[in-house]
Amino acid sequence: QIRQMDQVLDRITSADVPNYEEGAFDPTIRGTGTAGTGTYTVGARSGRYTRVGRLVHIELYLVWTNLTGATGTLAVGNLPFTAANSNTFPSLAIGWANNIALTANNVLTAYVNSNSATIVLYQYPTGGGAAATVPIDTAGGIQIEVVYSICVSPNSAAFPTLKCPTT
Repeated sequence: QIRQMDQVLDRITSADVPNYEEGAFDPTIRGTGTAGTGTYTVGARSGRYTRVGRLVHIELYLVWTNLTGATGTLAVGNLPFTAANSNTFPSLAIGWANNIALTANNVLTAYVNSNSATIVLYQYPTGGGAAATVPIDTAGGIQIEVVYSICVSPNSAAFPTLKCPTT
């Protein structure tokens, strides 16, 4: 049966899957208040995505050497699609992080912010306790992978819609 499934999967094309898309994007490091301007290490700013229906899978790698004018807390922006207003705040995998200042004995985590194209960085104490945002860091690096839901056209018969922004 596995062989039969492989044969079926080999014949599926993008025409068989509604709203299938692959592409690249340039992630940015930013503040959650004022975005600011980042300077990036050459060859160390990349993102790619696959969209299937209302689900988007992204992988990104980002190394910045100078973030100026940012306010609020640390975030990653310019995701290829705006997340649905679902209030589920998809969590993600951080494969690597470097030179991001955290409170002692805390670990880095993050989520895709609802109704935005931004990943918000958080930190948690290793022994448990309340989450805290990550302050602006002028230099650092991060590698992230996440799957999140987006809004789809209300006339899409292939997939049910999620709550979409009204403005």
